[in-house]
Amino acid sequence: LDGTLYDSHKHIDKDTVHKIIELEQKGIVVGIVTGRFYEELDEVIEKLKLREYNGFVASSNGLEIHDFLDGKIKCFTRLSKDEVRALRETEFEKSISLEVPLYDKVCFAGLPILKLKKSILKQHPEYRFYDVGRLGTELCKKDVGKLEAIQFICRKKNTSIDCVMAFGDNGNDVNLLASCGYGVAMRNGSAQAKKAAKYISDYTNNEQGVLRFINSFFG
Repeated sequence: LDGTLYDSHKHIDKDTVHKIIELEQKGIVVGIVTGRFYEELDEVIEKLKLREYNGFVASSNGLEIHDFLDGKIKCFTRLSKDEVRALRETEFEKSISLEVPLYDKVCFAGLPILKLKKSILKQHPEYRFYDVGRLGTELCKKDVGKLEAIQFICRKKNTSIDCVMAFGDNGNDVNLLASCGYGVAMRNGSAQAKKAAKYISDYTNNEQGVLRFINSFFG
C-alpha cells in the first residue's frame, strides 16, 4: 500500500480503483500484501471489493493471511512477549510497556540499523529484518514474509508463483519482487526493490504508477 498503491496522502485514485475492480470481474485474484496491521485495512478492503470478489489480504509483512474465498485465516509465527522483552532489554527503550502475550513485529527507528541487525542476527538467526527507509527496520520471525504469504496463497489456489504480478517499493517487498513472475518496482522505490524487480514502473505512486504499468503491460 504505502509508497505503491497509496499516494503520499494515503489515497487510491478512482481510476486505479476502477481498473482493479475490472480485473477482479475478469477472474483475476487481487490481494493486498502490506506491512500494515489487518485492523487498519477495512477501508481499502471495501474500496477494492476484495470480499465481494474473493480476494485476500496478507498483513504485517505477510504474517496473517485472510482469504475471503473461504473465510479462513492463516497465521505464521508471532513474537512472544519474552522474546520482545529480551530485545527491549538489550537494544531499545526499556520503558516500553508490554501488555499482550504475542506481537506481530518490532520496529526500530533512528538507530545505527546495520550494526543493530548484525548484532541481533548473530545471536538470533530465527529472526529476519525488513528495512523501511534509511533509518527504520522491522524485525519479524524468520517464517514471516510477503513471499511466503503469496506462496501459501498460490498453493491454496493450485497455481504457480510465475503467474503472480506484484508491485512494491521497499525492503519488505524484495523477496516477492525477485521471485514472482512479474515483479514491478515503483519509480519511487528503494534501490533494493528496483534491483530485485523484473520491471520498474516509469511512474511513482503519486503518478498512478500501478495503473499506468497495468495499462501498458496489458495493452
